[in-house]
Amino acid sequence: MVATTVQNVGVAEDLTTISNEDDDWYGLVLTDRTAAVVAYTASLIESRRKIFMTASSDANIYSAASITDIAAVINARNYERTAVLFNETPNSFPDAAWLGRCLPED
Repeated sequence: MVATTVQNVGVAEDLTTISNEDDDWYGLVLTDRTAAVVAYTASLIESRRKIFMTASSDANIYSAASITDIAAVINARNYERTAVLFNETPNSFPDAAWLGRCLPED
């Protein structure tokens, strides 16, 4: 097995590099589900004509009183280009499945 690794330069740099190479994309999914990375990525997407979808297994999403789960954070910032799905197994990537199913539709 051959593996190629590259230095992780960060989401902002990756988005810039991708857009400079070919900006003809619309939906973004990350494998990193940490709240800090998700919140930062959401802030970057808001200034672009793109959408970002992620998933979380944080049961606090179900509580209207919660202000610390990632869905509440995204909502409090009034982000319109980011969506958070609740899923008990977010590493099964329901966000990618949703985008793969819905983005091809008119």
